[in-house]
Parts: sequence; structure tokens; C-alpha cells
Amino acid sequence: MNILKQLSEEIFDFSKVSITSAHAKELKETMNKEFGAIFDLCNFVIDLYITSPDKIKSSLVKMTLRTFGAFMSWIPLGYIFETKIIAKLVQNLLQENAFRVDTIKCLTEIAGLRGQITLDKAYEEFLLLIFIQVMEKMESIIQGTVLNDEYYRIPPERQSGYETFCLQFGLLLTTFIQHQVDLIDGMLGNTQANREAVKVLSNKTAQALVYVVQLSNIPSDEIFKVCAEFWNFLTGYVYSKTASETPQMYANALLLNSEKSYLSALFKEQFFSLVVANHVGRMPKPKEVLIVQDESGNVVQETYKDTESISLYGTMKRTLTDLATLDGKRMCQQILDILGHIVGLWSNL
Repeated sequence: MNILKQLSEEIFDFSKVSITSAHAKELKETMNKEFGAIFDLCNFVIDLYITSPDKIKSSLVKMTLRTFGAFMSWIPLGYIFETKIIAKLVQNLLQENAFRVDTIKCLTEIAGLRGQITLDKAYEEFLLLIFIQVMEKMESIIQGTVLNDEYYRIPPERQSGYETFCLQFGLLLTTFIQHQVDLIDGMLGNTQANREAVKVLSNKTAQALVYVVQLSNIPSDEIFKVCAEFWNFLTGYVYSKTASETPQMYANALLLNSEKSYLSALFKEQFFSLVVANHVGRMPKPKEVLIVQDESGNVVQETYKDTESISLYGTMKRTLTDLATLDGKRMCQQILDILGHIVGLWSNL
């Protein structure tokens, strides 16, 4: 399994800059013909674990998941959408703590497929069903736990593993929503769609955003970077959708009686203030401006290399700019309330 995984990575990941697109296409076509045997092997291992977990080592199951994940971006789509492999991942492996992170990585690869290739409509609809199933399973696993509160409750020796889970879970949620945002929004605003199905999708979308908010409040720079980039994407999307809409259109979208953006209404109604508070509280320092005198005696501004902190500041600044444009009065009042709370805390010292 490890050899197969490394083969996929060597050909299609590490060699992207060293082989031509025609050569890569030829290799993919060749390996596609042979992938049936690889898929059967992966499927056999997973089936054996499901039916007889005592007869197989967990290390082999983990490597099988990693191998399958490595092949996910280029294998024939029928192996993903027209077999039972996704159901096995969601219903049987996602619930197992030992395999959860590797299973989430596989599902994240599937969630990002639409951003890489054009999918048939049937496959796109299936992606929404996968999103719902994943959310239902994760809700049953998390059982109402607030993710950022749980971080402070777990023993220090387990925090690294918990951070890894939260990072991968955050990537899964943000990838699903970011690459399917138009599908989700279109389905929620489709008056011809089954109302019960629309209600389920809207609830799962809202819960996914709740999880991202919780993940945003975990004191991990890596997790927060993923969340900050997602909020930057979502606020930009909301701004593009709501720039010309009227308040009545917002109300209609919330009632799911309009083809206007449901996500825009949902975000402004439930998540606007949460994102503002999170970003104001975790805003990194901006790029410092230092004026110096060069060798010729000229006064110049000293340049700094871009760092992750400066990049994150730029991302969050764009997010806050979009939020201010969406509802400047509301944002201004919220920032004043936050500052007032801080002043009150200092006054009590």
C-alpha cells in the first residue's frame, strides 16, 4: 500500500513541474486502466475491517486510507461516485477514532474534486448528499461538544492529536462549502426542490458554519489560518451576492421563499457578529513602517519580507473590509462594545 501511495504522489504530485501535461495525461490513462486492481485491493481491506476487525491490523487500514486518498484526485470518477466506498468511509470508518483523521482526509479530497474538474450534474447532487451524511455522522460523534471549549478540557498530552483532528475537520468543512457554495446556495433557494431536503441542507450548512466558528476560536495558528481564509472567501461571496439586494430580498431568502442567496441571509443573521468578534480579537499586528536613511543619505522606507503574520493580517483585513461594507453601522457598534468591555476590565484592576 505504501509503495502504491508513493507511486501516485511521485507521478502526479511531486513531478508536476518536471513532466509535460501530455506525458501526465498518458500516465493517468495508463494507470486508470490498472486502477481497478488497486481499488479492489483497497476495497477488500476496508471490507475485511468492517466484517472482521479482529482479523486485520489497524496500521494496514490506515495505510489503505492514505493510499486511496493519494489516488483520489485523478482516478475515474465512477470508482468514487458509483460504488459504495463513500458510504463505507462515512458510516463505518469515520466513527472510529483510530481512522477518523485519515478518513476525513479522503473525504476532503472528494469535497475538493469539483474545484479541479467539471462534474456531471448527478455527481454534483451526490456531493450535497455526501455533505449531509458527513455532517450527520460528525454531529453524532461530537454530540453537542463545543470544539474550542473541549480544547481546554483535554489533557496536555492529547492536545496535539486533538489539534490535528480539528485542523483536518476544518479543512473538510471549508473545502465542502467553498467548492460547493453555488450548489448549496442554489439548492436552498430552489422553490421547486423538495422542501424537506432543503430544510435538512440548510440545517447542516448552518451547523457546519457553527463548527467553523468554534474552530476559529481554538488557539492554534494553523487551524485559525484555514478558518480565516474561509471567512475571507465567504464574506467576499456574501458581498458579491448581497450588494444589490434589498432588505425584503434578505427576508425572503431567510424564509426560503426566494431564489436570492440564502447563505447571504444566513451569514448576516447568525454569523456576522461572531466573525467580527473573532477577527477583532485575533487580529495580528500590521506591517510595521520603519523610516531609515540609506547609504546615500536618502530617507527611505525599510522593506520587510512577507511573513505568515503579514499575510494573515492582509486576509483578515480584507474580511473586515467586506464586513464593514456589508453593514458598517452594525460593525462599528460591535467594535465600540468590545472596546468598552476591555476598558471596563482595565478599570476593575
